[in-house]
Formats: sequence, C-alpha cells, structure tokens
Amino acid sequence: EEFAYELNIYDHDANQIWFYHDSPQWFEYQSYQSGKLTFRGLADNASVGTHQINFRLKDDHDLENTFSLFLKVNAVLPGKFLEDEFAYDTWIESWLGKIFLKDSGWAYHVNLGWILLKPSQDGDFLWLWNENWGWVWTTKVIWNKESQSGHLFSEALGSWLYFKQLIGERPIIFMQNEKDWVDY
Repeated sequence: EEFAYELNIYDHDANQIWFYHDSPQWFEYQSYQSGKLTFRGLADNASVGTHQINFRLKDDHDLENTFSLFLKVNAVLPGKFLEDEFAYDTWIESWLGKIFLKDSGWAYHVNLGWILLKPSQDGDFLWLWNENWGWVWTTKVIWNKESQSGHLFSEALGSWLYFKQLIGERPIIFMQNEKDWVDY
C-alpha cells in the first residue's frame, strides 16, 4: 500500500531552506516553493520492517535542524494466498494452511512452526524461511492444504523436499537427493 506524508517548512527570516534526507530508494519526495514537502512511496515485501528516515534542514545563515521519522512497513499477503479476511495477530486460513500472521512478515504455521513468508505478487507461490531448512519454495498447485503436505524446493540443497504431517506425530520430510525420510 502506498503511503503519503506532507510536511510544511518555513524560515521566519524568509531565507532559503536547503533540505537533505537519508532514506530508502522507494521513498520519494517533492518540494514546493510554498515550503510544502510531500513524501510518498510504495515499499514491497522485501522492505518489511521499521525504517529510520533522517532529515536535515539548513538556511542561508547556516542555521540547521535535524530530525528523524520512523516508517513501519508491514507485510501484506495477496488475496489469492488467503481464504479469510486479512488480519494481523489472529489465526487465518490460507492455501498453505492455518497461520497466525504477524505484521513483521513472520507467521506461525500449525505444522511448519515459525516461518517468514515472501509470497509472489499474485499469491500463487511463495518463498518461506525457517531456521531448520532456510529458504524453501512452494506453490498452491503442489501443496495440499487438507493433508498439510506438499513439495518444497530447498534453495540451500538445490533439491526437492516432501513435507508430510502424520496425525498425532511429528512432521517428516523426504529428502529427494538422499532418498530418505528425516524428522522436520
């Protein structure tokens, strides 16, 4: 979602004001002779987190003022990924299964545990990260929500994995390159 912010600046002696900022690439600004500054931007899911934006204003007499703004970019999941209304800090249904979504991009999946989600723009596939397996890729075509099982491509291993949740037991993974089942 695009953000926009306006700031009005002026010098009480009518001196010219110089404006400097340190900000992410997706952060844009426009200045007007009236002293109005307009900031806007569209951050992607790779920019999730809190960004400190530093400003410095200086006039012709070298009078200076500095300040910072903190801009929080929340994770947004595409509608095709979700089956429920989009919400943070609650359990929601997705084609990957039931997840508890945090605004940081982290989610708790009932079988996969804590995962960091990086879905595609359309929501049909996603990269997810967990501390056991690193980055893995899957799509709703090869993931079975009902059985909570499916294929995952491991970036670190350069190979396919098959995740399977057994009722009443710990999940297991079949490692394609080793032709062996291991505990998740």
